[in-house]
Amino acid sequence: MIDDGLFGVGDTIQFSITFDEMVTVTGIPQITLETGDDDGVAYYVEKEDSTLIFRYIVELGHNSDALDYVSSSSFSVEEGFIEDLARNDVDLLLPDPGSGMSISSEGTFIIDTRSPEVISVNSFLGDITCGLNDTVLISITFDEMVT
Repeated sequence: MIDDGLFGVGDTIQFSITFDEMVTVTGIPQITLETGDDDGVAYYVEKEDSTLIFRYIVELGHNSDALDYVSSSSFSVEEGFIEDLARNDVDLLLPDPGSGMSISSEGTFIIDTRSPEVISVNSFLGDITCGLNDTVLISITFDEMVT
């Protein structure tokens, strides 16, 4: 897994799911992520022994104070399956979101694609008449930290 932190549009978060034995993957494994009104999807990108690596790319409209999957049944495989070497289907049930071993328990992944909003604009001089070369200092306050 990568370092936790704050992520915006276009940023990539990679994480893994490890099974207790080697597995075979066909189709398109994916995990539905809770990212506000529009859920995100992490897609399977590679396998290392018994570990599947997933990648999620932050999209506009995705927001979360603590990224996690939607539910314990958020892991699915489209047009395929995951099975062990004896051809037994694997259990795709994930730990409950927010519990130990879920994405949010591994770090704080904050997804923020909201634009800051202006909540106030103030002049330090009050009501005055300004001329062509006068300087007016103003203060703009946003609803979140900006740079």
